[in-house]
Amino acid sequence: MEVERSKREFLYDHKPQTDFSEIPIWMVVELASFGVVSKLLSGIKDPKFRQSVANTYGLDEKVFCSAVYHLSTVRNAAAHHSRIWNRRFAIEFSMPKTKPAGLIDSFNLMPHSGNIYNSLVMLVYLVKKIQPSNELPKRFYEHLYKLDGKLLEFMGVPEDWKLRMIWKQV
Repeated sequence: MEVERSKREFLYDHKPQTDFSEIPIWMVVELASFGVVSKLLSGIKDPKFRQSVANTYGLDEKVFCSAVYHLSTVRNAAAHHSRIWNRRFAIEFSMPKTKPAGLIDSFNLMPHSGNIYNSLVMLVYLVKKIQPSNELPKRFYEHLYKLDGKLLEFMGVPEDWKLRMIWKQV
């Protein structure tokens, strides 16, 4: 099990001898892979509890859970050196129609909704919620800015992407 193999310092005082039920949930999530976190989240039966997690990110629980699942598939594709720049992902996430206000306008809704661009928008949004000073959104912007228009088209990037809310706030 991951707990037994882990060398993470925060576990030293909490490693149980035999009973893993004593491990605080924050430690389990810290050690879990992104895919496992996605499965844990989707395994929560009561939508109120999923919503309480999603509220942290200002999203509806269905949007949040589907985005985490989608991003885990994107992460796996990237980790295994699969082509992602012009890939249309079969597993798409639900679009955030009402909350947060205006985020929906940053996505490309047609016809490339399964391309990497929408994944980047959701990732930028989540990173900014988690750590507003993180440089990743700026690095994404700078990278997209340098790319050829034809490549951007294959990625599902709309022509007016620089004018959309998520990128104007980078």
